[in-house]
Amino acid sequence: MIEAPARRIELGAGYGTDAHGNGSIEFRDHDIASSALRLRARVEADFLEQGVETELSLPERFGWSDSAGLRFEHSDIEDLVTDEVSLVAKSSALDEFSRPAFSATFAFSRQKAAGVLSESVHALLVEYAHTWRATDDLLTPRRGWMAQLQIGAAPPGVSTRTFGRATARAAYYVPLTPRDDLALRVEAGGVLAKRSSGIPQSMLFRTGGSTSVRGYDLESLGDDESGAVLGGRYFALASVEATHWWNERLGTAAFVDAGSAWNEWAGIALGYGLGMRARSPIGPLRIDVAYGQDDGTVRLHFSLGLTF
Repeated sequence: MIEAPARRIELGAGYGTDAHGNGSIEFRDHDIASSALRLRARVEADFLEQGVETELSLPERFGWSDSAGLRFEHSDIEDLVTDEVSLVAKSSALDEFSRPAFSATFAFSRQKAAGVLSESVHALLVEYAHTWRATDDLLTPRRGWMAQLQIGAAPPGVSTRTFGRATARAAYYVPLTPRDDLALRVEAGGVLAKRSSGIPQSMLFRTGGSTSVRGYDLESLGDDESGAVLGGRYFALASVEATHWWNERLGTAAFVDAGSAWNEWAGIALGYGLGMRARSPIGPLRIDVAYGQDDGTVRLHFSLGLTF
């Protein structure tokens, strides 16, 4: 047995249909000054988002993992430009099948959309989340279900606007035959506030993209204001996907996605299409061709890993 080095640098590059080319560099130290503290520092960039983050993790104790991190992110998506600095403290259980987690996020954000929005806001969001998994495989499930509930609040005095926030999502997997699978997924969420102004965009909702509503660009479904897509206070989406496996690794899929995000209800966007599937050690590889019914456009989507 060979012991892994305590320090390492990882370089990454790739391509995705949501943000095209991307690259990253990451440094890890698994034992800072022989203290058992772990440090992770990462720089990543693509055509829509660029970010720098550091995270310090404490030694795991009594089945829990505690960490604190600092992140700066710049994004320019659907004519909404956002610069955000966030500080996150998190404690989560290590149980893969029933995992509670507590977190506190303080975010300071500058948000600008020409002629629509220009504001600097901040919020302290305290959240509780619980994730349940009951599947035959954690990475490529064929049978079982997953669910997550997340609730939180931004209290007065430390936030530009006081609000509550809740999201829920669930996925169900069932094999129809030895070579045919069906996957169902639903998500919904809401921010309890009279208006979305004064709330960081990262705490509101936008949908669309390769892991959301296929057939639409990344985060292009939201509160449309003079051509800029802003985060809405509510969102919902649902997906139905059937896959036929030709052998142990390769298959084809047909899917229908529906969803949107809004402040005032404006209907649900529909996307549907066909795709190729390949099983890999880190989850399924998906190559999809999807038609977005609202704008009549066909788009190609790549994604890797379990969508949950």
